[in-house]
Amino acid sequence: MQQWENIDPDAPIYFTGEPREEIDQNWHTLLNDMNSRIPSSVMEELGRVDEGIRFPDGTYFGNLMKNIYHELHPAYYHLDRFTETERAEHQDHIEHCLHMLKEAIMCQADPTLVTMKWSNSRAVPIGNLTSPHECVNWDSLMEWVKPNSIDVFENGVLVHPNLGPVYLDGEFVQRNGSR
Repeated sequence: MQQWENIDPDAPIYFTGEPREEIDQNWHTLLNDMNSRIPSSVMEELGRVDEGIRFPDGTYFGNLMKNIYHELHPAYYHLDRFTETERAEHQDHIEHCLHMLKEAIMCQADPTLVTMKWSNSRAVPIGNLTSPHECVNWDSLMEWVKPNSIDVFENGVLVHPNLGPVYLDGEFVQRNGSR
């Protein structure tokens, strides 16, 4: 699933810029399939059957969040669109995500050397981003993710054995002041 590739510094950017519907849709598409059904055989290999959340069809609830989605979703935050109240409500989550992003970058640091070069239009040197480095083949990864993804916000999909449904009509069910 690994491949060698060069970074194209002139490639179009579909995920940044002024907030707009196209960027929101691109991020939604990218992050949409984070929750997955994990086969029982994989859970057995991991030794996690006893602590797993089992669905009626025998698969288990999981995701590729630690190494993929958890690192991607904080890049989508547009704090300039948050009200002061929303920012305060989400502050712990934002700080947690940024910490996890830092940890992931340090854990999986790409040691590819980026040499510097002179620019014709800037006095400051710029990075030559054409050094080949090893990347996950995203399309191959998505070939597994997409058919195994699950919408946990759908009624009845995620049900706590003692507390009942976690989501109802796409909204988190509040219990005893929990968030």
